[in-house]
Amino acid sequence: AKGIGLLRRSRNPNKPQVLTLLTKYVEGLNVTIAALKKKGQLPWEFKIAKIQPREWTVQDVLGIMYVVAFKMSFGFQAPLVRHYLHCVAGGDDPNSVYNKWFSRDTAEEVEGPETVESSQWHLDKEELVQAYIRAILSDDSNQDDGSGGGIGGILHPQPGQGSNAWCIHPTHTAEGEGTLLANDPHLETGVPTFFYESHLCSQGKSGSSDDIHFAGMTVPGFPGMVLPGHNGDVAWGVTLSMCDVEDVYVELFVGEEDNRLGFPLHYQSQGRKKEVEVFEHEIRVAGRKEPVRYVSGNTVHGPIISSLGHGIQPAIDNLRGAPTLPEERYEIAFTARHLGEDLYKNLFVFYDVLRSNSAEAARRNFSKLISPSLNICIADRFGDIAYTLAGEVPLRNTPPGSEGFPLCGWTGEARWTGMVSGDDLPHTINPAKGFVVSANHKVIDFETTEYPHYLGDLWQDPYRAQTIHDCLNARILSNKALDVKTCEKIQGCVDSKDAGLEFVSHFKGMHFKDELVRAAVKEMRAWKGELSKDSVGG
Repeated sequence: AKGIGLLRRSRNPNKPQVLTLLTKYVEGLNVTIAALKKKGQLPWEFKIAKIQPREWTVQDVLGIMYVVAFKMSFGFQAPLVRHYLHCVAGGDDPNSVYNKWFSRDTAEEVEGPETVESSQWHLDKEELVQAYIRAILSDDSNQDDGSGGGIGGILHPQPGQGSNAWCIHPTHTAEGEGTLLANDPHLETGVPTFFYESHLCSQGKSGSSDDIHFAGMTVPGFPGMVLPGHNGDVAWGVTLSMCDVEDVYVELFVGEEDNRLGFPLHYQSQGRKKEVEVFEHEIRVAGRKEPVRYVSGNTVHGPIISSLGHGIQPAIDNLRGAPTLPEERYEIAFTARHLGEDLYKNLFVFYDVLRSNSAEAARRNFSKLISPSLNICIADRFGDIAYTLAGEVPLRNTPPGSEGFPLCGWTGEARWTGMVSGDDLPHTINPAKGFVVSANHKVIDFETTEYPHYLGDLWQDPYRAQTIHDCLNARILSNKALDVKTCEKIQGCVDSKDAGLEFVSHFKGMHFKDELVRAAVKEMRAWKGELSKDSVGG
């Protein structure tokens, strides 16, 4: 967080309304903490760690907002992974690697934002599997300098991540059910956990509209952010949109190495030499008398992340147009929508969402979100359902797909020209199909739909969405009404016939020298496409 500058960006905005709201919030927190300390009733975590909580500040709350947006945003990992694979596999044009290994073919269109895309894995050749395995296994996270040797660690995809959400119009639900909303964020558990379940009822002054009544999942320290949740009139579910809201830049540094940074203090930008913005940090560590001192830097594009380790440096080795002078070197910087100074606006977005009295009102309010980029499925008690993509997505002046690799930073040619926001983002209310499905897949087919904006190419494969879609459609086509129990069964569905069996099919004709690998492939080929607890091949 310090290296990327998330906490540094949490300085107080010059907005009296924001400061008043957050000041009241932290005052309430501090009164509660003081009361718990006086009664000796602090949570057990403090007792075990033998620490005392300090008073909260407005900066703490804003800092949490930036951390939340960072954790739920995507973009900077993909260019590094793709470039690393290009380095491993060789070749002159990295885009040929992208086209060969990461191309997508679109299957039958599903109406509106429920687009389901079919992926061609291109695993008919062994080289992709071998290259990716080499890239992952080359990581060495135990090096003393913490740099790592490959693309593991921060770049390694975490298994089991993904979310499902769908909402159903009353035309397809059982009598008395009304609209239905289902949501499963698929989040990993942690200590402490990231989300907590909350239920809040507050009453404003007599005759005012300040009453709040909601229940849902909240992030401690982030007032008003309820994802998913409901307020009595409207319910909303959430999945990560996977829109590309982060870009990676290769910066050309020149001059002598700065002892604090570990690289030169100056870099090239549009033919001029600029100085790095340097930040010095002190981090207090338990058991150490002196704080750990850490230095980070920013270019015009954003924080320099290649110095953070985690195997990022190998991803920029062998770059095209390598420096020719010994005092030149490359570093990686990245820019992201959530690094902007206007993230505080999210406070008012969520504040309005909690007061929404209809699906359309909630959709409009969510469409004002700054960051992160999310899919929102909505249902209200009046019989309406809605969907919106929430969170601004950058407009780029580069050709679509070029952001899939590190961009040239020193020319200044690759830049953002604006944001896709509000009603310009994909959205719908009461679609003709009668339901909306979201599962981190591509929300719109850009080839068959006249949608003017490019949103990236980081979508997860569409198989989870397709399975949900098929389950719902099967009930509808057989004239069977959908109800809560049906949605519960779909949440527990273990079928992986689309994704799993297609994946396995690409191993046909492939031969491996390793005996254990051959045994694993044999099990996969015998697999029937179910991810039950007794499944071996899956």
